[in-house]
Amino acid sequence: MNEERAQIITKTTLKIAIFLMATMAIFIFFASIVTGYEEIVTCFLRKYDKLHQIDQFKQYYLTKTRFHLIQSAIAAVIIILLFVLVKIEKVSRVVAGGVLKLWAGISDLYLDIKLTLKELPTKYKAVGLALLVISLITKLYYIAQFPLTEDEVFSYVYLVEKGLGVSAVYYPGPNNHILYSLSCVFIDIFVDNPRWIMRLPALLASLCLPLLFFYFAAKLTDRGVAFLASALSLFSAHILHYSFHGRGYIYIILFTVIALFSVILYLKARQNRWLVLSGVSSVLGFYTIPIFLYPFVSVYFYLFIVVLLKKDFKELRKVIFVIALIAFFTGL
Repeated sequence: MNEERAQIITKTTLKIAIFLMATMAIFIFFASIVTGYEEIVTCFLRKYDKLHQIDQFKQYYLTKTRFHLIQSAIAAVIIILLFVLVKIEKVSRVVAGGVLKLWAGISDLYLDIKLTLKELPTKYKAVGLALLVISLITKLYYIAQFPLTEDEVFSYVYLVEKGLGVSAVYYPGPNNHILYSLSCVFIDIFVDNPRWIMRLPALLASLCLPLLFFYFAAKLTDRGVAFLASALSLFSAHILHYSFHGRGYIYIILFTVIALFSVILYLKARQNRWLVLSGVSSVLGFYTIPIFLYPFVSVYFYLFIVVLLKKDFKELRKVIFVIALIAFFTGL
């Protein structure tokens, strides 16, 4: 797809999407004004048969102040959307270029991972496959044997079972690992058993983890050492537990590995794709659980200090800009 064609498609898609989003935002804004705070709260709680908790809901969850802040935020979104619609030519050009670069980066990364695994000696492949199968059988056994925990049941009943919308925006507390809940909603399309709905995303992520770990480690050290470290990670007690626990912790481990290795590779090669990959994985980590802040601060503090000590102020501005973008997209 050439850039001109991509720009035309992007412009048309953006126009439709922005028009629909602006229309919806305007409708919600005026509906909230006409309906009012009290009636909206009452209708919402009546739908979920929680009218007896209306006082607690108004005091701790949707207070009048928060309601008005949401209205203000919707009004700001409407203004931004209308502004973007006016500047659609420039926006579509920037977006199209960004999408093409992102797609090229994803394709290059996939091919690089595939090539790295393909170049492994046959005996390594055989041992690695055997270890993956043993690990998979072990995890499947634990999934079948251990009943759902209280947190898993809560997530399924109050979030995943309610669908995409509730899982994406309803945040009663850190108990909603949003990105993980959305993954479970997708699995729910194909599977009926709550146990598998809640645990299959963790299982799949745990199978990707050693492959990605090997790929990154092989770029920094001997492939034999990288293979041994990846093989040992398969049977780590914590990783094994989170591999069949239907929560987002295995995602946090996965995104931390990607963010950390990407930053190290960026410092080694100064290729922007590693900085972008680290940023994307950080946003996804925050969208899973806010406690991703701990590995994020560690990784980016290390990056910041290394660049600062080298007195490379051009790179320092770039790092600060990436951190600002991560904060912006996480805030969305």
